[in-house]
Amino acid sequence: MAMADQRRNTLGIRIAARVTQQRRSSSTIPPVDTNHLSEYVADMALELSQLTKAAELEFLSHLLEMVFVEAFTLTQNKRD
Repeated sequence: MAMADQRRNTLGIRIAARVTQQRRSSSTIPPVDTNHLSEYVADMALELSQLTKAAELEFLSHLLEMVFVEAFTLTQNKRD
């Protein structure tokens, strides 16, 4: 579990660095591996969903769960 957290944090930092660098040079988003991006979105959506559920924000939690399902499905489809 710790390895997945470390990988996700590293990916998040790399994506943020690319976006920041790209914003400085132009207004386009840099190319990112779609599989890594969909994994990152799925991980973050799941964590945010759990946080919103704990805060009793049920509607927001439900929306984030839908984001998780879509991102997770996209990740699985790209692996196959």
